[in-house]
Order: sequence, then structure tokens, then C-alpha cells
Amino acid sequence: MMLNIKRHIYTLIALLVATIIYSLNFNEKFYGFEYEDAFINSSIAAGENYFEKIVNFRTAEYSNFIKGKWSILSTYTGHYFPYSLFLFVTNKIFNCPSHLTHKIGNLILLLLGTGIIFLHKTKNQFLKLIFYCALISSLPYLYIINSSLIENLSFFVGMVFVVFLRYRSKTDFEKRILILLLIFLSIIKRENLFYLTLCPLFLRISDFYNYKTFLIFLLFITVQIVINPFFTEGLESQSIKNPTFSLNYIVFQLPTYLYSLIVVKGFLLTTMCLLLIQYNKKSIYLLVLWLGFIILYSFHYRSRYAVTSEEIEIFDTYRYLVNTIPILFAVIIFSEFRAFGRFKILAIGIIPVLAIFLLLNSLKTIDYFIEDEYQNFHKINDQLIQISKKSKIRVYDNFVLISILNFKNANIDFYELHEFDEIIKSKNTYIINRFNDFKLISTKELKLDKSLSNYKSSVYKF
Repeated sequence: MMLNIKRHIYTLIALLVATIIYSLNFNEKFYGFEYEDAFINSSIAAGENYFEKIVNFRTAEYSNFIKGKWSILSTYTGHYFPYSLFLFVTNKIFNCPSHLTHKIGNLILLLLGTGIIFLHKTKNQFLKLIFYCALISSLPYLYIINSSLIENLSFFVGMVFVVFLRYRSKTDFEKRILILLLIFLSIIKRENLFYLTLCPLFLRISDFYNYKTFLIFLLFITVQIVINPFFTEGLESQSIKNPTFSLNYIVFQLPTYLYSLIVVKGFLLTTMCLLLIQYNKKSIYLLVLWLGFIILYSFHYRSRYAVTSEEIEIFDTYRYLVNTIPILFAVIIFSEFRAFGRFKILAIGIIPVLAIFLLLNSLKTIDYFIEDEYQNFHKINDQLIQISKKSKIRVYDNFVLISILNFKNANIDFYELHEFDEIIKSKNTYIINRFNDFKLISTKELKLDKSLSNYKSSVYKF
């Protein structure tokens, strides 16, 4: 018994650390700020009739709730279905409220991923533990695992892929498993097609002479033709009235991505792990690919605001850099510990010690994120729910996904608010102008409700 415990000591430590850290903010309502896919994933998961909300393999949600009935299905073009499906199944199994669905689902992914990473016992176990401590103490990763963002599933499958690539990629069967994981990665997020660049590490031309391997790779191609990632790029280009990829974007985005890798509120400790390893040809190739993945993200627009303002914040890099971390982890596990001589204990101990201080600081910031989202997004809805207990009200919302998550009440009708919409005039009508970025055609007749408004969003009534 003691021998088995010693054998899996790193696995047990990692699982314990992950569980403790994740449980600290478990019951708090937090979805992921203004990212629309965070809200739609949770909304679909908490609802019924899941498959009617999948359009062309992409997520959709109703935008109006009138007289107790849903109407007008709106499509969110860039977001594939697998993560919302995973959360839908999680919600139905555990029968939990929407703000806990992704917390439970992400915890399952976190613990499964941790087990898969450490159950492959190698002489690099301690190096993996150092990397793990650095990662889970970082603010970007803590933000992602507390959110309802698709990167949670993408990160998990990416880590499974690189672990299999390192330790289980010799036989034809194992290679076919890797191709299937590539298929799954590509239908979670379209940018995960970048993982194709790892194929030279496990596939040779001769492997395709095996008809089973060839057929599975043919399945990969077929899936891409069916879901058509270029269709999404075309729709998004029309929406922002600019190309989705441009050299202009890399000028102001790449410096912020690189800066995020070397600052405390970014990935500083995670990046420092690259100083602990001795490189070989494969790990150098993977390091180049990792940097290439970051450059690819820099070519792609981050938001409509970024296109117009030509700037992004460090926060804007979090979810995308986390999606590249599995390839960085591949760099680590394909390498060996660097020889530090008598300074080895200092070299390998400094990151875990710093990780403790970083974790405490990151958790404080997560608490701030949670409070900020509640005050600026959910508090308005909670107040309107209290008003609706006295009489039926009508709500217009320019970020209607938040209202969808918060209004599960037949005494409230809500509508998606578009710029310059004509609004039904009534003393029981409330207009939520989130981010204060919409011009209302009836502004002169509307009065600002100071008791409901905050510095980010204004609420008006007649």
C-alpha cells in the first residue's frame, strides 16, 4: 500500500493542490466577463432542447422571451458545439444551476487532465510538477478554469494529445488515436488545426499505407469540409467589416502577447520553466511551433474594439495563450532537466516557492473579477427580478445573453436591444444599455434610473 502511494506521490500532490485551489471560489457566480461564448455555453447547458440550438455545428440561443415563450434564434458564428454539449450533459447529470454547471464540468476536466499528465511515470515527474505549480498559480489559468469559456475543453484535449504524443505514439493503433484526438481538437476550436504541425513527430508517409490509418485521416479531412472553418472567417469578416487576418493586427497584438509571457499577471513562472530544461531537436521544434502558434493568434483580430482602437490589453491574451500551453508542455516533457550542479536545489525550488506567492495574488484578482462581473452584469438583473415580483415588466438588453441566464421568470418579458430600435413605451419598461455603447432613438423620453445603473451600464425607464 505504501509503495503504491510513493509511486503516485506526484499525482496525489497535484490532484490535492488542484482540488483545493479550485474549491476556493467554487460557489461564486462568474462566467467570463463580456465574452459572449461564455454566457451562451452556460445558457444552452442550463436549458432544454439542446440540439435545436446547434446551427451548422455552431452554437445558437434564443434572444427574446415573451409571455413565457422563447423566440428568435440567433447564431454565434465562431463557437463550435462540443464544450456546450459537455456542459449540457454535466448539467443534466448533476441537476445544478447554470453558474455551477461549468464549475463542475471544469473540475472534472481539471482532475482528469491532472491524472493523465502524472500517471505516465517518468524521470521528469518533478519537472512536470514544477510546471504544473507554475501554471495553476497563474492568473490567466485561474481565470479560464473559473469561466465558462471553451478553452477549458480545448486545453484538456490538447494536454491529452501531447501526453499521448510523448508516451504513446509508437504503434499503428496509438497513431490512429492521435489522429482522432486531432479531429476532436479541430471541432472544439478552429485554430486547433495548428496541431497538424505536430504530425511529423508521429506520422510518416509509410503510415498511410495502412488503410485504417488512411481512412481515419480521410475522416479528418471530411470533418473539415463539413464544418468549414473558412465559412466562419467569412461571416466574422462581414461582421467587423475588415479581414479576420491581417499584418496590421500583428503590429499591435504580438508585443502584448509576448509581454504577457514575462509579467507576473501573465505567464512569467510558466515561461521560466523553459530555463530548467536541456533542449534536443524535438523540443526545439516544439518551441518554434509554440511561438508560431502565438504569432498566428497575433495575425487574427481579437475583437471589434481591437480593430478600431488598434490596441489590446494583457487580459485579452489570457484565453488564447492558455490554448497554446499544451504545446509549451510538450516542449517540457520532450526535454530533460538541465544540470545545475550544486545550484540544482535552488534552481528547481525557486519556481514552487514563487508559485505560492503568485497564487495568493492571483486569487485576490479572481475575487475582484467575480465582484466586478456581479456588480456590472448580474446585479442589475437581480434588482429587476425583485421589481418583477410586484408587477410584470418588459426588459430590453443590448447584451441579452446575461438576461437569458438571470431571467427564468414568466413575469418578465425581455427583448434583444439593437441600436436605434423602436421601444414599446410603458412605465414598466426597462432598457439596459450595457457598456453604454448604444444610441437609443427615444433617449429624450427616457429617464436614467440611477438606482439600477452603474459606471459600465446605464438603465433607463419611461
